[in-house]
Amino acid sequence: RRLAMRFICILLSFASINGCKSAPGYGSIKMLRLRGGGHGAPVRTRSVIERTGSVIEKKDLIQDNSTAADLADGGTKKNVSIDASSSSVPGTPLSSISLSTESIVARRYTKLNDLYKIDYGESGVLGTGTFSTVRIGTCRLTGVKYAVKAISLANIQPQTLVRLRREIQVLRSLRHHNIIRLHEIFEEDGALHMVTELCTGGELWHFLQKVEIFPDGEKFYYSAHGRVELTENKVASIIRGVVEAIAYCHNRQVCHRDLKLENLMLSTSGDEAELKLIDFGFCKIFNSLDGMYAILGSPYYVAPEVLKAKAPSTGSKSSGYGPAADMWSIGVITYMILC
Repeated sequence: RRLAMRFICILLSFASINGCKSAPGYGSIKMLRLRGGGHGAPVRTRSVIERTGSVIEKKDLIQDNSTAADLADGGTKKNVSIDASSSSVPGTPLSSISLSTESIVARRYTKLNDLYKIDYGESGVLGTGTFSTVRIGTCRLTGVKYAVKAISLANIQPQTLVRLRREIQVLRSLRHHNIIRLHEIFEEDGALHMVTELCTGGELWHFLQKVEIFPDGEKFYYSAHGRVELTENKVASIIRGVVEAIAYCHNRQVCHRDLKLENLMLSTSGDEAELKLIDFGFCKIFNSLDGMYAILGSPYYVAPEVLKAKAPSTGSKSSGYGPAADMWSIGVITYMILC
């Protein structure tokens, strides 16, 4: 069984890499080695979406409405309205794109700093992005620590706003111990602040960086209890958390579409840490009758059917994909942990 599982994961991974090389929009990417570093550590990947024969980073400002992943998967614009009274032209600053009409953030009079003490020092920074910074925030009432993600809304693109709204709407509806919990949202001072549970164990990608592989194939990592072997039972426990989270999402018609090591967090640094699925920016609410057509995801992890997707509006025969694309990504994750 173990050999069969490893063989299947190897086939999945190499097929995924070959699919990325031949897919539209991926031709200009220089593919990184699947395994990097002296100890066989996996390389980091970036979430990308296709845009008219080229690939842009998820963090980039999107200029092409017709193929941006934030639009309806069929390529139409009718579902992308930000506000009935505002312009949806790319590049329009948020000042003229009101969040009020279709806002995901209800008007509130309590300020973020009234409820949370934000650590603005270097030690309080958990991570930074192009438009966001994640800091530690402590609830003034309970003393519980949270992760507070501040997203700058200055000059935000309409498509990015749509994606952000969708992510928050989905996170608000999900309640599972293997999915990051969204507690509160504040919109003030030109930024959106998302208060989520704090995961102190870091990304699963960082965890694998600490794994040492010995010539006999055994793997070890260091915890508070010293050196611990990374057994297949431990890997099975990790993958079980991913599968349960995705099964929960699929049962609620939510497809994640960007599963990878970087989007899996560990709740603590202890041996009994829970796995937490994060980053629903590429997620899609689907139904059993309609397929999905947006070409997006991360190299190495994305399923071949995603790369071959063609929307009905392209003039050629359409070919979409379903939530099973997430299962392909889980297979790749399994391989990258085991091998």
